[in-house]
This record gives sequence, structure tokens and C-alpha cells, in this order.
Amino acid sequence: MPSGVDVAIRPDATHGIVAVDSQMAPARTAALLTDPGFAQRFRPLMVSTSLAASWVADGRLAAYVGEDLVDGNLHYAAGFAVARAAGCVASDLYGRPLGPTAQGFVLAADAQTHAVLLAILRD
Repeated sequence: MPSGVDVAIRPDATHGIVAVDSQMAPARTAALLTDPGFAQRFRPLMVSTSLAASWVADGRLAAYVGEDLVDGNLHYAAGFAVARAAGCVASDLYGRPLGPTAQGFVLAADAQTHAVLLAILRD
């Protein structure tokens, strides 16, 4: 892409790559990655960077899942703002809105990917 040219970002979940934060509890990580529904639809990428939120917005990742608190966390603010502006879907691990009482996060390129990940996390 030539320098100085603006290009709209677009979330895209078709490749199925889901970033899983490396700081997530081992039991939750193992449960997510070994779930048959996850294995059939997604490919994991272990990360430890809030840049992953921007990667979801730009279509490089289908989703980003973690246990950190996002509300008021400067490490996540910019990436989540970009993702929301791009139309990504975000909630805590239980489908509740992100905010001071949120527990972790699921940030997805689209509503379908978000719903599938929440269902897997609920099991």
C-alpha cells in the first residue's frame, strides 16, 4: 500500500484465527483450546499483547479472548476503541457489557464468532 493512502479497516473472521491471551488461567485456556467446537472452527494464536484488539479490527484475527480487565486499562483502551469503531463485538467472558464489573473479555470480528466463543466458554 502506498504511503499516505487511507484504507478503511474491516473485521474478518473467515480465517478463524483466535488470539488467546497468554495470561489467561491455565484451566480456562485448556478448556477453550480442547473444546471440540473450538477445534472445528478456530485456530489458536497465543499472544500477550493488547495489539491483538487492533488486529481483530483490521481482519487479521477472528477474535481475541482474555481474562484481564479492559475497563480503565490503558493497555487495552486504544485497541478496543479501534475495534469498536470498526464494528467488532465485545463483551466480558459471560456476554455482559465491558465495564468496571466485567470479567475478562471476548472481542470478535462479528456477532456469530462472538456467540460461538461465548457458548464454548460457558461449557
